Amino acid sequence: MGHTFVYAVAALTCEFLLGLGLALAQPNRRVIVCNGDGSMVMNLGSLVSIAGAGATNLVVVVFDNGVYEVTGSQPVPGRGKVDFPAIARGAGFSSVFEFSDLDSWKSQVATVLAAPGPVFVALRVIAEYGIPGPRSPGPAGDRGRRFIDALRSS
Repeated sequence: MGHTFVYAVAALTCEFLLGLGLALAQPNRRVIVCNGDGSMVMNLGSLVSIAGAGATNLVVVVFDNGVYEVTGSQPVPGRGKVDFPAIARGAGFSSVFEFSDLDSWKSQVATVLAAPGPVFVALRVIAEYGIPGPRSPGPAGDRGRRFIDALRSS
């Protein structure tokens, strides 16, 4: 089975539920959704929806750097005080992990990806200031069609 990567720049808060829909529609695929803490703060309810749907093939990875990096590095509300792993556990996630150093993440990533889902991962990372945020790699319609084609072909 091939791998498909979808890059949804600034789809703030939609990624987790898009991943849930994909995981439910494609139960034989492992779906990994990566996003920032700002998006997570704006859609904490998605964790309850994900756990409640029983999406055992979904992995949610949150990069926790305390800022909205895509929009200019403004501080995320609750910066440094929000315990995302505790919230995920409380929402009903089957497996919850937290990493704050690269070596631990590297040594355990295979275990994380094989854990029973839904899986939640908090990666504590350092904010990058003064770097322009990511830009869309092309028109959304074209990216959507390529995504659908990739799902059909693998």
